[in-house]
Amino acid sequence: MDSKNRNKLRAEFITLMRGFYSLPILVNLHKEGILKKLSLNNYTDIKNLKFKNQFFIEKVLKYLTRLDILQNKKTKFRYTNLGFKISKRIGTFYILNSYSKIPLNFSNNLKENQKFKNWCERKDNILGSGLIHYKKFFIPSLKISNFKIKKDILDIGCGDGTFLNLVKKSNPNIRVLGCDLSNKSVSQTKKNLRLKEKDFIFRVDGSDIELIKKKLDKKKIFLGKDSIISLWFLLHEISGNSKQILVKYLSKIRRSFPETSILIGEISSLSEKQMKKHNKISILPEFTLFHELSGQGLLSELDYFSIFKQSSYSVKKIIRTDKLQFNGISSSSNFICLIEPIKYG
Repeated sequence: MDSKNRNKLRAEFITLMRGFYSLPILVNLHKEGILKKLSLNNYTDIKNLKFKNQFFIEKVLKYLTRLDILQNKKTKFRYTNLGFKISKRIGTFYILNSYSKIPLNFSNNLKENQKFKNWCERKDNILGSGLIHYKKFFIPSLKISNFKIKKDILDIGCGDGTFLNLVKKSNPNIRVLGCDLSNKSVSQTKKNLRLKEKDFIFRVDGSDIELIKKKLDKKKIFLGKDSIISLWFLLHEISGNSKQILVKYLSKIRRSFPETSILIGEISSLSEKQMKKHNKISILPEFTLFHELSGQGLLSELDYFSIFKQSSYSVKKIIRTDKLQFNGISSSSNFICLIEPIKYG
């Protein structure tokens, strides 16, 4: 093996190994508020961070300088350009870290006689989703959904309320409706939003459309063509990798709210060959592992188009993110789309 190929192989090894340390370190530095105190322009002295173990924090931050994430002058640190860009994508680190039970409990996992399991640490996942989805998905979604003329927004699987908060800023008069299976999510949404009396945040399984409709009816809340429903990365969670499950689910929404449009953000699957080719710039191999072990399903964009049509919806607008090229064909591992009820007759 020549030196060029040997160095390439060495780089592959180091990349695979480094994430074990760098990922949880960056997540925990963010949790402790340390990353927020670092700047691209000005140095921050760790003495001002007021942690007892100054030795520990100094050595950890020096480790990050060796990765070119930080630069330092003695005990003062600031971001490099690379580090600053990474800090803006910390949500991705949170999401990956939320599935840390998979590698950390590996030996016990092998001994369990259980096919599917909830591997997710919900709090980290909620925080990560809010951080990463805001710029990448939520803000672009405003371009395809005219919330300024909408009366109601129902966010099914509302997480920490980040999206609802953005919608409320774009239209202060819109009625905010949100639901989630997680008590933590419901509590966090109520905490993050300045709710009015007409708003309604409640706990319910997002897959149970009949119960959602029942709870809204009890509050005398009726969704029509001047309302919109949002489903952020919920469909793959409830799909069980079955198109027909999603057809039934969206058909229930259509029957319960026949005039209401739906804003959807989803992960779309790539082929094994596509993932191998793009594994340096996509974390879909990891996401695929998480969802396969959790019994969730990742479907292709074409699968989703078929599901929408069978459920009597048409795609009005779409934004594709994370575009990839494979064999001269453009594809994407994520998309945002607005679907509208098909009118017959």
